[in-house]
Parts: sequence; structure tokens; C-alpha cells
Amino acid sequence: MSLTIAFIEKTMRETFTRAMPWRIAPDERESAKQQLKERLSRLNNIKVDQNPYYDHGYGKPKRDVLCSFLVDDSSGCGWRSDYNFGLLLNPRQELTLGYSYAKEAVVSNIAEIETFIAACQAQLDRQAALANKRQKVREFKTQAIIAQVKQIAAEDQFEFFTENDRVKLKLSVLLDKNKIIEINIPFSRFQEVLPKLRSIITSLREVYQQGVQFKMKQIDSWHLNRFIKPN
Repeated sequence: MSLTIAFIEKTMRETFTRAMPWRIAPDERESAKQQLKERLSRLNNIKVDQNPYYDHGYGKPKRDVLCSFLVDDSSGCGWRSDYNFGLLLNPRQELTLGYSYAKEAVVSNIAEIETFIAACQAQLDRQAALANKRQKVREFKTQAIIAQVKQIAAEDQFEFFTENDRVKLKLSVLLDKNKIIEINIPFSRFQEVLPKLRSIITSLREVYQQGVQFKMKQIDSWHLNRFIKPN
């Protein structure tokens, strides 16, 4: 899951009004720091750094860091340092929310910070839900393809194994003792390919049994000039 710079900047603009900047005098710094840490620590899926570190980003001036925190995507993948935010003081002693790759936003109160965090977590949750839905669809398609291949393999007597990633299933069919043919089946073309799978496998095995070997490879555009065009 990821938060884009565009999303972070848009959410900052919509959340932080700059109506009444929160100015923190030097003698209020420690109490403000403690207040921020305690308030943010109560939020779910937020990790407050007890030894605040903040990557200001290349070319940005250093700021006085009061607090830094991580926003977790709650997907079980662990804390994402990509979402490391800092609560900083600018030269006017105004509290700002900073992110390494975005423009700092002036904070008016803690409620604005909490609203911003909630928006980030909601976005991550939406992405997680969509990713989970896509994974279930991939699993359904994978099972359907494997079931089809098992039936074909049992009838035509060949061995195979499969691997898959997020975009395709790779079907490896054993041709003889140490040679296989690999067929990449895109999930996006699942409905088109599945009815043709038997003829594809049969044709490739027949070509090999006739002693013809071939391979597909990517070529540079320069090589296209070598091809003979049909009359």
C-alpha cells in the first residue's frame, strides 16, 4: 500500500486551514512536545518515535523537530518508514507538519493533525481492500486454470507445474526428461485463453515432437529492418 505525494499534498491543503497558526514559545516547547506525543500515541496504527528523527529532504532547511511519527498501513506488513511525518517548528515558531517530499503545512491545532492521519489511514485501508479483492480474483482464476490443465494433463498424459505473480500464471509443461515449454497466461485475458488452452498445449507439444524447436524473444526496433515483408 502507498500514499502518493499528490494525495499527501492534497490532503494537507484540505486539512490544514492556517486560520490560526499554533505558535509555540521556547518555554512551551517541552510541554507541547509531551502533549503531542501523548495525544498521537492514543491513535490506532500510529507509532510515535520516542527519539524523533525526521528526514527533511534534500535541499530543505533543518527544522526543530518536536515529534515524528509513522503511519502504519495496518496490512500486517509492518511499519512503513515511507510514511514518516514530522511535527516541526518553523522560523516563526509555528508548528508545521512536514513530509520529506512535500511542502510543510502550518498546523492550527491537534485536531487537524488527527484529521490528516485519519484521511491517510482511510486511503491505505481503501487500497488494502482493493488489493485484497484483486488477490481473491487472481486466486479464483489461478484455481480455474489449474483445474483445466489437470484435466487436460490426465487425458493427454503430460506433467506440469505452475507459478504465478500479480499479472500472470506461468504454466510449465514437461516435454521430455529435461525440457519444458513455458506458457504465460495473463489474468487479464483469462476468459479468452481458458477455452483455447487445450489446443495451445497440444499444438506446442506436437511441434516439439516433430523435432522443431523455437523460442520467443524481445528484439530492438533496429532489427525490424531485417525482416522480409509479404508481397
